[in-house]
Formats: sequence, C-alpha cells, structure tokens
Amino acid sequence: MNNDNQTDPYDTLVRNMQRDVSDMPDPQLREKMQKALGQFKQDLEFHPYVLAKDNPSSVFSRIRGHKFLISQVAAAVVVLAGGLIFLFALGDTATYAQVNERFMSVPYFRATIYLQEGFADAPQKIELWMDNGRSRALTSNQVIFGRDGRIDDAFDIVRNVPAVPDDSAANIIQRIGSARTFSLETLLNCVSLDNVHDSAFSAAPCRLAQELTVFDKQTAAGDEESIRIWALQKSRLPVQVRIESRQIRVDILLAYSEQHSDLFFDAKAFAEKNSQSRYAPEELAYLFYHAAPDSPDK
Repeated sequence: MNNDNQTDPYDTLVRNMQRDVSDMPDPQLREKMQKALGQFKQDLEFHPYVLAKDNPSSVFSRIRGHKFLISQVAAAVVVLAGGLIFLFALGDTATYAQVNERFMSVPYFRATIYLQEGFADAPQKIELWMDNGRSRALTSNQVIFGRDGRIDDAFDIVRNVPAVPDDSAANIIQRIGSARTFSLETLLNCVSLDNVHDSAFSAAPCRLAQELTVFDKQTAAGDEESIRIWALQKSRLPVQVRIESRQIRVDILLAYSEQHSDLFFDAKAFAEKNSQSRYAPEELAYLFYHAAPDSPDK
C-alpha cells in the first residue's frame, strides 16, 4: 500500500494494533478485537487520506506531509482502540463468583425484603439497612436496631412504646450479623429454607436490559427451592433476588446509593430524640434518615 521509502504512519499504526491484539490472553476478546481491527483496516483503505496518496495533486497529499496532524490522528485511533477493548471486556458475562466477591466488598447497603407465605397472602415488607455490622430494620409498625447479630432495641412506632422485636426482622438481623464472613450466601441463607452455601448458579445476559446478568440456581433432584439473582453487568453488584419454595416467596431489592449517619443506627439516640417531642409513625420510621454521615445531628 505504501510505495515510498519512508515509513507510513498508517502502516505502522495497523501493525502496532495487530501486535497488541495478538498479545491479548483472552481468546474470545482477541477474536473480537481481530474482527474489529479487520473491519477498521478495510474502512480505512477508502479513507480520503489513504486514497490521496495515489493522487499527489490532491489537497490531502499536502496534509500527508504534516507529521503533527498524522500523529494526532494516530493517537485518536489508539484511544478508540483502547475504548473498544474496554467495551469488549465489559461485554463478557459476569460470573456468580465475581458478583459474590463484589458484594462482599460493599460496606453498606439497603435491602427491601418482601416475605409471602401463601400465594394469596399479602407479603410482609421489611426494610433493612446494613453498615459495617450495624443494622436497622423497619416493619409496618416497628423500628429495630442491631449490631453484629445482636438486637439492641425495638420500638413500636404506632403506639410509640418499646416493643418485643418482630420475629422475622430479628431473625434476619441475627443471622446476617452473626456470620463470620459476610457474602451473598449470608443474605440468601437468612431468608432461604435450604443451605445455599454450596449451590451452583448458571448465568445468562438479559436480552432486553443488556446491562443486567441473570443467575439461576441449578436445582438437583428433590430440590423444590428456586433462586434467581439479577446483577449489574458493569459494577457486578446484585440488585434483586427472588427465592421461591412451594407457597413461600421472598423478593429482595438491593440499593447502594446512600450511607447514613451513626445516629441512624443508634437506638439510644432514637429514644432520646423521641422523648423530646411527639413524632408521627412515618417520622419515627425514618428518624435521622437525612442526617449527613459526618454530622452529629440535625
């Protein structure tokens, strides 16, 4: 393609990109990039700059001699190639091990849990906040505080009095907090009838929402429990879990956007603030919710 004695930046660029692609350890990613590079090379054959090399009278022949412009174009293509590599890497389906490992690294999260014991029964809703061993749960009429699997206190926000903690919410707090290693299995075991620690999951990308990966528990003979997990492809974080067994169904929605203050997890601060004024149930439910993580009070 180049009849000149001087090295053509275009040829050098293509050779360098081909060398980089051949050094990729992942065979699937290497194949994708080789196809993309082949198409890029074919398209570039018909670029006005390349065609102008055979027509010295063209204005592009004068541009060809501008080394600074050539280097800028080459740099832009290298950046584009790097972006293609990044996009192809993200296109690989996340594995359950990657999602579990990512979830283990999360210091705080919010889980909205729906427990339904019968097909026609109304589900029980539990909102759960976790932050480095501290926990706070909200049911229809209670706020429950815990730390490291221990229940600190519970309040009836409708009658505005101390209360015996709700069994379901207390059980979840105790089982999550008492686990030696927090993981996705820890959360699943808190609401599952079976032990899912050794369960295997198959993964499949979501056809419509391609930023999601769906994991399904691989059931064995006699296993009546099904588990499905939806995880974000880029962050590898789970956003929804569904567990079904006979008439029992559990849905868990996960969010990671907000970190709350120490006051939000402090049962004593909750009781003291409540004693200073009369609050409505909806105010007690989220007391200190909007307090900044680094502020003493609001």
